[in-house]
Amino acid sequence: MYYILSHYQLGRELGVGGFGVVYQAKRLEDNLSVAVKYVNKNADHLKTYYHPEGRRLPLEIVLTLMANEGGSNPEIIQLLDWKDYSDHFVMIFEYPAPCQDLEDYMKDRGDKISEGLAKIVMRQVIQAILVCCQRKVFHRDLKPSNLLINIRTLQVKLIDFGCGDVLRDSYYRTYCGTIFYLPPEFLYHGVYHANPATVWSLGILLFRMVSGRYPFFFTLLWIRWKIWHKRHLSKELLQLLHELLVVNPEKRMNLKDILSHSWFTESE
Repeated sequence: MYYILSHYQLGRELGVGGFGVVYQAKRLEDNLSVAVKYVNKNADHLKTYYHPEGRRLPLEIVLTLMANEGGSNPEIIQLLDWKDYSDHFVMIFEYPAPCQDLEDYMKDRGDKISEGLAKIVMRQVIQAILVCCQRKVFHRDLKPSNLLINIRTLQVKLIDFGCGDVLRDSYYRTYCGTIFYLPPEFLYHGVYHANPATVWSLGILLFRMVSGRYPFFFTLLWIRWKIWHKRHLSKELLQLLHELLVVNPEKRMNLKDILSHSWFTESE
């Protein structure tokens, strides 16, 4: 029987979480550097979905395939191969070298990055998310550890669709993601929509990159009142954070408008 892992030599562990474990590896036939994700099937958390081919597959596989349909995108990780078994599934991803996840990249640089580099990262993340939206994919877990950055070229790739869902216009009643990025409307009302929740996550991500920490209650209040500031951050960046981290989702900036903000356009 064909077993996908027999075609790869596993290396060091890259990460582990509730949804599986990821290893760096080499494809035996050509020595290509890849990442191998191994996920046990657990009825308590594993979602499945009908792929257009007519097969019921783990939702993570379906979403990753959907995100890559219509041609690969440089800001979205490419799925090279996959196999679905009775008790687990395996996914083989490109693994551009040399790269780190953004969390480790920031830790090596004092837990934060410069405003200029944050702009480079954010632009690519937003472009990736916009492509995902066009392809009906809701990633739902934007955070530094789900972003790979090439340490030479600064190319960023969105990875790990394990917490995602199929994008829809109606609201979501369950949250699957990292608690620091939870949209306030879900906390207050128990429901949220994909677009404003994604914008909130982008605001938290941007804050984390330039400040080295997450915004907690009083910081979010100061942002809401537009009195939070840091000397080393531009007024355009502060304005963008104010518009991304609006508590009322109906007044929050729209996802498609973010790249038109002056923070992105002022030097163009």
